[in-house]
Amino acid sequence: MKIFVDDQRTPDSFSNYQCARSYKTAVMLLDIFKEVDVINLDYDLGSKETGLDILKYIYEHKISVKHIIIHSTHPDGVSKMEKYIKEHFKDIQYTYAGSK
Repeated sequence: MKIFVDDQRTPDSFSNYQCARSYKTAVMLLDIFKEVDVINLDYDLGSKETGLDILKYIYEHKISVKHIIIHSTHPDGVSKMEKYIKEHFKDIQYTYAGSK
């Protein structure tokens, strides 16, 4: 399972991804599949919940994720997400795919 989370960007080059436009949809997919090969996250999801909240959900619910990609251009959000990944997902591959 691969999940692309972004409230605005269209995942044209991510045709093999499930697209989640909100925190709620992302969490629903995570609950259904429980094991994720890749989750590609934006920080700003157009609501009070963010990509960081999704990372916290993954950690708190012990969802198995092999690779986390952040594609956000929100500098503060990227920093917060990277810090959380370094503290809580030490054995998971991480890639930043945006421009700070």
